[in-house]
Amino acid sequence: MATKTLGKIVRYGGAKSNPLYYPIAATQTWKIGQLVYLDTSGRATVCADNGVLTIGLAMTDEAAPDTDTLVPIDVILPGDRLVVSVYHATAASALLPNSSVGDPFELVVSSNKCYLDIAGYSTNMFKIIGRMPEDSATDVYPRAIVTIPSACLQSVDAAQG
Repeated sequence: MATKTLGKIVRYGGAKSNPLYYPIAATQTWKIGQLVYLDTSGRATVCADNGVLTIGLAMTDEAAPDTDTLVPIDVILPGDRLVVSVYHATAASALLPNSSVGDPFELVVSSNKCYLDIAGYSTNMFKIIGRMPEDSATDVYPRAIVTIPSACLQSVDAAQG
């Protein structure tokens, strides 16, 4: 059993990003790899705990830039595979058993990083499709390979009006 370092969300296997630029909403602060959604005005806004929608991943660190500044977002498309750290409020419970493959889990955000909450089932932001090969079922904070269900993905076409 090893304890892994909690990390940011990245694309699985070095897959190519899909960058598009969106205006940022007021007072937004985020780090590279955080999930972002578009608010009703089409402005990029950081996802919070139990978020139910996303357009993609932040590609730059942002610390409350001027509203409407264009920022790059790595747009997530249906079927895209991501790597996300598994989290639980009790570290010893932050495990990824083989039986979790295929199950949906929710988003948790801590210190400007997004994780899969292994104890949360209410919003289903992530669907586990596997575990990183170098991680084991007994590792603490392992990395899961996930997809985001289409119901949680904002349409690029709709977001651009």
